[in-house]
Amino acid sequence: MSLELIRPGTNFSFIGYRYYAFAFSGLMILVSILSIAFHGGLNLGVDFQGGLLIQARFSDPAVTPDSVWETFAASPFAVSSVQDFGQSGDTEYLINLNATGDAPDGDLSLLASAVLNERYGADKVEIRRQEMVGPKVGADLRQKALYAIFYAILIIIIYISGRFEKRWGTPLLFCAILLGVIYLVSLFAVGVGALIITALIVTVITCYFMKFSFALGGILALLHDIIITTGAFSLMGKEITLSFVAAVLTIIGYS
Repeated sequence: MSLELIRPGTNFSFIGYRYYAFAFSGLMILVSILSIAFHGGLNLGVDFQGGLLIQARFSDPAVTPDSVWETFAASPFAVSSVQDFGQSGDTEYLINLNATGDAPDGDLSLLASAVLNERYGADKVEIRRQEMVGPKVGADLRQKALYAIFYAILIIIIYISGRFEKRWGTPLLFCAILLGVIYLVSLFAVGVGALIITALIVTVITCYFMKFSFALGGILALLHDIIITTGAFSLMGKEITLSFVAAVLTIIGYS
């Protein structure tokens, strides 16, 4: 007796529903782009923009993100975000802070803890984690993370152009065109974000004119996954950290 998950002769009309899939994917991509634009960019975490991250748990269930925000609004800190953390009802939050010009010299983590203890009581606040990153370090990490994504996409694009088309002669010309354009653009001292966008635009146009239909489909599917994943984080207001970059690189590799 054999186990049959799909009966012989079963026919799923995947191609017949392709336009519904195109519309659904297009809608998700549009929502992702609009969400990022509406929020003025991605919600960068302490890793990339610098500042102080506090994971605090409150014993009083009446403490809300709004009350925590108001607490720091009257302090020498600018609040970037206050997010729920842990399970529902835990009253535990991730607080992302930036010091303002009014912040005194000294340990900012101790100052932030003192603000919470004064407002809610030291016995009702448990500081479970604190991370601090300087603005220069954050900018450097952000640049290196973008370069990691850029080179990963670039190498995979070159691989796909040859592997999917079952020939390596023409893709060598494609690689020369892509690398040449990227080199010319880099001479203008543009940011790595502009390099990524340029590489993707040149790739799509070159694949189209060189009739790389399978490679073009693979590259568009790769962009589809990255854009929607990033858009989901934007919609939910989640922070973009080094862990997110690692996840995106994993998606790029597996997709």
